[in-house]
Order: sequence, then structure tokens, then C-alpha cells
Amino acid sequence: MMEQIYEAMVDRSRMVDGTPTSLLDLGYSHAGIDDGWQLCGSGPAGGFHNASGYPNVDRTKFPDSLAMTLKAKALGITPGWYGNNCHCSDHSSTCKGDLCYQGDVAATIAMGFTSLKVDSCGIQKNVSRYADLFNKTGVPVLLENCHEGTATRRPDGSVDCQMNLFRTSADIRPTFGAIMGNLLTADEYNRNGLTGPGCWAYPDMLEVGVTNPTPPGALHHCDKPGVPCEMNATEWRTHMALWAVMSAPIILGMDLRDPKAMDAAWPVITNRNVLSVNQVWAGDSGRINSQGGTTTFPNCGHAAPCHGPAYLVLSKSLPSAAPSSKVAVLLVNNDIATATVSANLSSIYGLGSCGRGSSCAVTDVWNGSALANATSSIDVELGPHESKFVFVTSSFPAPPPSPPSPPSPNPGPPGPAPPPSDACKWVPDSGLTGGDIAFDAKSATKEACCAACIANKKCKAACFRPQNHTGPGGVGCHMKASVNLDRGGRDDGDAVVCIPTFGRRGL
Repeated sequence: MMEQIYEAMVDRSRMVDGTPTSLLDLGYSHAGIDDGWQLCGSGPAGGFHNASGYPNVDRTKFPDSLAMTLKAKALGITPGWYGNNCHCSDHSSTCKGDLCYQGDVAATIAMGFTSLKVDSCGIQKNVSRYADLFNKTGVPVLLENCHEGTATRRPDGSVDCQMNLFRTSADIRPTFGAIMGNLLTADEYNRNGLTGPGCWAYPDMLEVGVTNPTPPGALHHCDKPGVPCEMNATEWRTHMALWAVMSAPIILGMDLRDPKAMDAAWPVITNRNVLSVNQVWAGDSGRINSQGGTTTFPNCGHAAPCHGPAYLVLSKSLPSAAPSSKVAVLLVNNDIATATVSANLSSIYGLGSCGRGSSCAVTDVWNGSALANATSSIDVELGPHESKFVFVTSSFPAPPPSPPSPPSPNPGPPGPAPPPSDACKWVPDSGLTGGDIAFDAKSATKEACCAACIANKKCKAACFRPQNHTGPGGVGCHMKASVNLDRGGRDDGDAVVCIPTFGRRGL
């Protein structure tokens, strides 16, 4: 099945903007196995780890894990898997110490996986220990923390984030109530400056295109008679836009092998403007600007109702040429009746004035069409669970935050685990052209240097020189506007070069 998923990701039988395009072409570059790969009860003390702490794979399902990951990489896909499993969770005496942490890390590297999702069902709940062990291998691995901690702020103001993604919510289900409840949990981390390159708040995967909400063997049922577990096309668009404006990792939960589901979801999951809002970083991960009223969602994931705001206005600051400012604004009607939703432009974070004799330009994100300019507000009539997603550009710079924004995430140790494994190409320092465009002395690891380069839009490559550097040049992270790796084969001691391999981060 996983190899079929890999093949579906590179399939170019569908079009985007008139061109045959694959999901991989759009940046969907990662595919991970979730639960069910382990050989339950195979350990000497129960569980699924052997006496050395190495996880036992069910070879009837995955006969050759390394061959599978090699196929993914040959197609340009980075493969991941899952630990601290829930199906036959491992609470054996073997895993009470450090053995199973070491075994999981060794298996991840040996089998060629480039990410690990750490769930919360077994006894291996110390994600910091995983981060430490992976960092010691020198192999970049994306680390997802599922329910075992989030980013926090240290006393010195820096951000402590021992993972690349952290779950903020319960498990998601394909209902509008579930996706709205999950989305709301990410806001506090974004608005408090706890997220950014290398550390993202994750309200769980996308339910766009999901057609089998309660698969055979599922422990938790999403529906009951009279309470369906489903979403319509309007709700899919709103779901996708919500994840985009909040910089939530875009991870598809649908079956990519289902051609009917793919055809239906394709216009939603492949819109380049929407994806660009999600991917770009200009110092703001997105936030809720205003909300109001109360509405009832009939199914919030377990066939039970819950309550939430009747409307939301969200925004995310985007890069713009000085002195202008630009934001993406999303207006959402959560109610079951048609309603008018308004965005007060003077309160949109990161947006300059839309008055003072110069109105703001407004463009539809989904189709790129120019809309009427706005001076004080954007007011739209929206149907049930419908949304309006627009770019708003002001000729004036954004006002300084009040109160000041918290410090940006600091990826230096003991900060985040390495950036995603496909975020940087690492090579010995054999020559960088041009002077520094920026210097980050706080970068104490090459992974931190990579994250700093990704965060700087002008950075094409960065040279990292550690504190014990023996060659020429100052220690720290020297970011460059260009790179040349063929200057006489010079080897600058123990310095390394980070070259971001895609935009700002992976999908």
C-alpha cells in the first residue's frame, strides 16, 4: 500500500493551471506510515521490541522496510514512520529504561526513514530523549510530538521546542465541528510567538477527501444513526484555508489511491495560492483576529455535539516590498445559516493603514481575481460553513506590535530537533561567494543554522562554523546570497554548508 501511495504522489495524470502536475511537484514531499507496522507480542517481555530494544516489524505487512524507503527516495519522496504505538502499545519491562529509545532511533536510521511521529500510548513519552539521540546521530530526522508536550518559553525569552511539529489537539475526524475544534487549539501558540521555522503547531492532518471516516478495526467511531461523519466540498475549502492561514503542516489524510476521491479533492489541495500562504514565513505563523457569537456543531468527532464561535476572522502576515504590507485574511461563517462576516481592517495584525487617502487592494486567494478595494472593512455574505480567503495589500507599513511580539523561536540548543531531513543539503565548506547578508551568532548547531537560513528569504546557503572551529572565519552561521561549491576543493576545517532544498518548509 505505501509504495502505491508513493506512486500516487508522483502521478501527473491531473492538471494544475493547465499543466500536468503531481502532488510532489506542488511540494507534498513526505509520506509516513502510521500505526500497525509492528509485530505485536513478539518481545521477550511482551510488547514489540526485542531484548535489545529494537522494534520488531510485522514482515507479513512490510517484508522489506529498507527497500520501501529506498523506493520513496528514488521518487523524490521522504519516508517516515511512527513510534510509541497505540495498537498493542509497548509497556514491557524492556522499554522501561533507555533501550527502546535507542532501538527506535537505530531502526529509524537503518531502515531509511527520515521522520518519526511519537504517539502517547506506550511508555516512551520522552520526546526530548528522542531528539537528543537523533541529534547525536548527525542524521537529520523530522520529529513529531503527538500529545507529549508543546513548545514553551524559557525564562530568557527563547523558545524551547524539542520537536519539529507538536500536536495541539485531539485526533481529528472528517466533520466541520472536529476541524474547527482542532484549529482553535493552535492559536495560542502562534500568537504568542512559539512557532516558526523548525517548530510548528499541528492541529492534526487534513480531512479533505476522506471518504472512510471509520475504517474497519477502528477503536473510535465518528458517527451514529442520525449523526453522520462527513464533510461537503464547501467545508473542505474552508478546512484547507484554515490550515493554510495558520501555517499548520499540510498532511493529507485521504487515500491517494482512490481516483474518485482524488478527483473531488484535487482543486482544493492543489491551489498554488493557498499553498503559498501556508508555506511562506514573514515572522507570523497566522492567528485569529476576531471571533464572536456561539453556534453548535452537531458532530465534533465522536458523534457528539459541541459549541464554538459563530464566526472567525483570521490572518497571516506575508512578505511585501517596503514600505507596503500584505496579509492573507480568512473570514469564516461557522453557523448553519447564511450570515454576513466582517473583518475590521484596522485590527488585522501586520496590515498597514487602509485609509489615509489610500485604500487597500483586495485579491481573491483561490482564483487570483481582483476584488473591490477596501478602506475600513471587508464584509461578505457567507453560506453555512463557507469562507472567503483574500490577500489584502496596504501602501503603508504594518504598525509596530502593541504589546511587542515575543522573541522569535531560537533553534539553538537545547532548542528544536533538526529541521525536516529534506530541508537542507549538507556539504563540506568548499567555498561560498559574496559577503554575509546576515550573521547569526546564536546558531550553536548546524541544524540551527539551517533553520536560520530557511527563515531568511534572501539566504541561498549558509556556512556553519562551530565553537571549536579550527579553520578560518568567525564561528556561527554566515548566511550568503549565493553559493559556489567548486572553488578549488577548499575544505574550511570542520565548517559545513547548509543549502535549503525548498522554499521555507515542506508540506
